Amino acid sequence: MMARNNNQSRKHISGVEQSEINYLMPEYLDFLIAVSIAYSTDLPNNKYNLRKWQDRAYIAQVLGDLSDEINKEFIDDEVFLWLKSFAFNQMKQYHHNPIEQLYRYYMIFSYPGVVENVENKIGMSYKEFIFSAFWLYSKFFDNFQYHENQITNLGEKYVSTPFSENNLKKTLSLLSIDYKTIKEISKKRIDYSKELIFNNPNFPHIQHPLIQYSDFYFCVNPQYLIDKFTVHVYNIAELYAGNQNYGKAFESYIGKLLNEIIKYNSATGFFVFPEQLYNKGQERTSDWIVLDNENILFIECKAKRLTALSKIDMEIDNQFVKDVIQNNWFTSATKDNIRNCEKPLTKDAIILGIEVGKVYKAYDDYANNKISNLPFDSNKVFRPILVTLEEWYAGIPDVKNVIIQIAQSYLNYKSIDATIVDKFPIIIMSASSFTIDFQIMTKHGINQYYQLKSNNELTNEKNIFNFELIKDLFNKELFEPLTKEINKTEK
Repeated sequence: MMARNNNQSRKHISGVEQSEINYLMPEYLDFLIAVSIAYSTDLPNNKYNLRKWQDRAYIAQVLGDLSDEINKEFIDDEVFLWLKSFAFNQMKQYHHNPIEQLYRYYMIFSYPGVVENVENKIGMSYKEFIFSAFWLYSKFFDNFQYHENQITNLGEKYVSTPFSENNLKKTLSLLSIDYKTIKEISKKRIDYSKELIFNNPNFPHIQHPLIQYSDFYFCVNPQYLIDKFTVHVYNIAELYAGNQNYGKAFESYIGKLLNEIIKYNSATGFFVFPEQLYNKGQERTSDWIVLDNENILFIECKAKRLTALSKIDMEIDNQFVKDVIQNNWFTSATKDNIRNCEKPLTKDAIILGIEVGKVYKAYDDYANNKISNLPFDSNKVFRPILVTLEEWYAGIPDVKNVIIQIAQSYLNYKSIDATIVDKFPIIIMSASSFTIDFQIMTKHGINQYYQLKSNNELTNEKNIFNFELIKDLFNKELFEPLTKEINKTEK
């Protein structure tokens, strides 16, 4: 391991080697992994090594100086967009709650109309794939390398279970890439430009974190591995080609969370309704509506993810945003104009802004009593929320400005008073954040939640809550049935 260290007299690199906390910057680590895979000699190799701490410290020092120089330039030019990019870069190696991540994506990809796509692509039961993949993740979480037999041959007891040798080998083949192939790909994809040298979303080891060399498997990062069999199943199943059920699956998951959290906290006075169709079925409200005595939540669910390039993009094309607004590119006929935007972050922010505008449009129809199944109640405060499948960092000022501008312009296009956007600010949060935040709402009340938020006291409250509910659901719906299945084979 390598890290910058100002005290060159240390016998090891402080804060990294022989430390409980790894201070190695993620961007250094990814860059070093990529160039090591691309240019190091084939294994086994005893001739070249970095056993001397001075050599390791020197390399890290050079990378640190270069990184500081590049970051300073971006900070001076676009500080908020740099902050967004920096946050994504730092968080990509962060070990999220694995149970919450696994359960969320399992519920989505096991949804009818989605799971068939997945199973057709992977060639095995999706449930057995998930169990096998999580087993492999648990092993590589503790050790970065294994011989194939150590992780695929578990004995006769597991022959008729999801952990059969055949399933584990099949899963390994789906999750791994051979060393020779990733070596060649890495050479082609390493980019030494200031934009991508430390922040390259196309590093092959991020997309293929499990590497096969002879009969051994090496995992470069356990978080990348769990991402491979959760987040990136979307790519494996080629759902990007267009699958309406994928969006419905995420919507269904959030609805399940709403009801389970209310039940888990024994909350009273909360009522959950699915989207309501109106205007002869041609229009709809937000995906979920939650009522208490004083508030009405319109909750819209968006499974669309930020593209990898959007996460590192540090430029907003303000002229393109103006073109969208001036030309009213808000119809299905003009969708291609937005899709053709060459700036990925600008394009994604515009798409999200239109969705935000639709939430306000639905509320305006509600306020004008156009929704027969949902009579307007002027005593309830409107609280719009947009839940995304993954983190967007949509609160970054440059991104938020685009979203708000587009939402207001969409309302103007629909001849709706756009001041509603300022009167009732929307909260955009990830599904993980929503899992915690809605628990706070049910525990303390919606009004109190918004009071805590306005007083900047929400962070302290968030630290009290956790994902125990998700753990309970995971055990009840997945782990306990699996345990029973395994126990049957012992009889």
